[in-house]
Parts: sequence; C-alpha cells; structure tokens
Amino acid sequence: MTATPTFELPATEALIVSLDEYIRARYGLLAVQTFEEERFVRFMRGVADHERHRAKGLYLWSRTRGLRLVAGPGVGTEARRFQIARTHCR
Repeated sequence: MTATPTFELPATEALIVSLDEYIRARYGLLAVQTFEEERFVRFMRGVADHERHRAKGLYLWSRTRGLRLVAGPGVGTEARRFQIARTHCR
C-alpha cells in the first residue's frame, strides 16, 4: 500500500504515511482501538493540521461524548453560537 518501504521508517512515521494514504484515498471511517487514547488523539490532531488535510474535518466519537468535530473548518462554532445566544438572552 505504501510507496515507501515501512521497514525503513520508524513506527510513528510509518503510521503517519499509512494514515495519510487512507485519508487521501477517502476512507470514510478509520476505527482505532488503543489504550493510549489521549496520545493517539494528539497524534491525529497533528495529522489533521497538516496542510494537505487542513480543509477536512477530524471527528471523534466516544460513548460518553458522542460524535464531535475536533479539528478542521468549523471547530468551535457550536461553542461560539452558545456563547452568543447566552449574551443575547440576558
């Protein structure tokens, strides 16, 4: 799948290359099961912040918080709308 042989790349770089390929191939969903969720989320935010992927959204889902946009266009607009609505209701 990757053009660069993964045995020459450190594990993190190989993961970045693989994720980049999945995103460019327009995979609709990538499911990841890990014991290091916070670390992986920071890693994915870094991938989403890459110039090539900045215009796309990064969504995370959890049982407790549901589906939410954490990177990309529109991040924080819900919070801003809520703050604006609160200030106008006073």
